[in-house]
Amino acid sequence: MDNWHSAWVESNGINIHYHRTGGPYPVLLLIHGFTDNGLCWSRVARQLEANYDILMLDSRGHGLSDKPEKGYSGNDLAADVAGVVNALNLEPVIILGHSVGAITAATVASKYPELVCGLMLEDPIWRNKEKGASKKSAATTKAIRQQIVIQQKLSAQQIEASGRKNCPTWNPDDFPAWVQAKQQVSPDVADTVSSIISNWQEVAAALQCPTLLITGDPEKDAVVSPAIVAEAQLIIPKMRHINLAHAGHNIRRESFQPYLSAVSQFMDSLIAI
Repeated sequence: MDNWHSAWVESNGINIHYHRTGGPYPVLLLIHGFTDNGLCWSRVARQLEANYDILMLDSRGHGLSDKPEKGYSGNDLAADVAGVVNALNLEPVIILGHSVGAITAATVASKYPELVCGLMLEDPIWRNKEKGASKKSAATTKAIRQQIVIQQKLSAQQIEASGRKNCPTWNPDDFPAWVQAKQQVSPDVADTVSSIISNWQEVAAALQCPTLLITGDPEKDAVVSPAIVAEAQLIIPKMRHINLAHAGHNIRRESFQPYLSAVSQFMDSLIAI
């Protein structure tokens, strides 16, 4: 990590912070999940940096990126990423996103197909709409905002202790960046919740690049259900799917080596095309 480059780039009217390994082409752009930061990808990046130029973004409101009060819709987040790719004059990139970051990744690939040559989605927040979802999301947004405020009153040691208790299978190396991210995130990111009740099928139907969907076990809090997988396979003709049944929502943290193998094999297949 000592030789990773850290900088800011202006994109979509704000400053986005990133870390970059500077490895060989192609560029692998990583988009973290809700309340994480770019360095939460560190274990993955260390394993892949010899073969790829890895770009780890802090999404708006997270990490060291700007924290505006507004602008947390899926389209805003996707425009941020597209702006980074253009500002850094990157060729079409491979994007890997987790959770809300996977929604952002898919939105980038659907709205800006010329910027993306491959897409990997780690348990995106893909659910079918429920009756009364808008009203429910407002209450959820308020609760999440309060949760972030309360958590940020804790010390780093207290946040880590809580994380280790709730996630006993995680590698110790996962916690430093995770704790830092919880201290950095803006409560305003809670507004993102209202953007993830949108119709995921519309985004999926617009995907043109090869896509890998990585899912876990819904019994262990993974979001994507087998029914959603089946629906996605009908919608996205170029989609591959792998299920890592020992993991929940945080697939790479709970099933690291199988996850890394799936990601590496998919990227190798892209390069071979």
